Amino acid sequence: TRDRVHRDTRFMDTTAIAGTSGFYFQRLTSLRLHALLSRIYFQKLLLTITNRAELLATERRLLEVAQSTQHASRSLKQKRAGLKELWSDLRRSEWLRLKKSDLGKRIFPTWQRSMISAAFRGWVQFWMWNQGVRSAFELDFATLKHSLDMKRLKTEVRENVERKANTVTEDYSLKTAAQKALSGKNAGGGMDAALAFSKLRKPLVKRSLHQRHAARPVKCRHCALFFLEAQNHSMACPFHPGEYLDACPASCPGLTPKCSAHRAKRWTCCDVRDLGKFGSSGCRQRFHMPVEVDPAYAEAVAEKDAFFVGALAEADAKLDTLRRDDVKDVARKVKLTQLNGISAAVTRERVISKRAEQYKFSQEVLDSFKDVPPK
Repeated sequence: TRDRVHRDTRFMDTTAIAGTSGFYFQRLTSLRLHALLSRIYFQKLLLTITNRAELLATERRLLEVAQSTQHASRSLKQKRAGLKELWSDLRRSEWLRLKKSDLGKRIFPTWQRSMISAAFRGWVQFWMWNQGVRSAFELDFATLKHSLDMKRLKTEVRENVERKANTVTEDYSLKTAAQKALSGKNAGGGMDAALAFSKLRKPLVKRSLHQRHAARPVKCRHCALFFLEAQNHSMACPFHPGEYLDACPASCPGLTPKCSAHRAKRWTCCDVRDLGKFGSSGCRQRFHMPVEVDPAYAEAVAEKDAFFVGALAEADAKLDTLRRDDVKDVARKVKLTQLNGISAAVTRERVISKRAEQYKFSQEVLDSFKDVPPK
């Protein structure tokens, strides 16, 4: 019985040494396990005592630091109070050395400022009253003079403005002749219509993409006119860099009786009084600028984007398929390698078993190997 107890308690499975928490157990002899557990216990006990001692030392050090901080705070308050009293005495001694004028600026600044402000407001009111009387007289004189000048204006000025506003600059003579020939108003009849349209007809030559693009009319964002990009230049689009408002001409010195006569709506950059449609009477020129968003371009870009998105999606799908196939091949190779390894290990074990059968050991010898722990 003693031998049996000794044999049963000779080894013990535990996870305390390796710290595996149930994943696998470590088999040790009971004496070796006792020695290891005793060592771990005393190590933990020593660490606990050391940590407790360090904690007490840290608490005492913190207490000393807190006491020092309180003492420094009380000293700082006392020194600030003393510095404040010192500054008060110094300021009082400086004020006693000042003259009455400077002392008044320091002691009564608000009262002195209010008195000066009241005097300045009175002077400003008097100046504004004087300017108002003078402006009223100049305005009456300028109004009377302007009414006399308007009566002396010639009617040709108004006619000239209307002529500029209603002038047609395009020539439709050839197209008008062709239309009249088609409608039968011309004496030539159908032959005249054919002749007129033969002049308008151009040779049927297929144009390239660049030619079609250059011949496409584009609307200018500034003057709202249509232009061809092939004919765009730096003098194509007139504009005014100034503003159109009531103003005197540049030659006017300002605030004179003549201002009421010549003050009118005009461009401040060139004194032109004609407003013009979209700056058509401009004094400066620049290139025509197309609109920021061209519907034709936007449609073409959207069509190309949709095509490329579909092509990329199709290519991604094919790539995903290829990747999945490659992964399957790799997994198949790994599994075959594992199976070949297992088969080779089983074959080796069978060879060893057959070799052991040749020696023909007794059952007692075979049983004695069961109690030997694995190395």
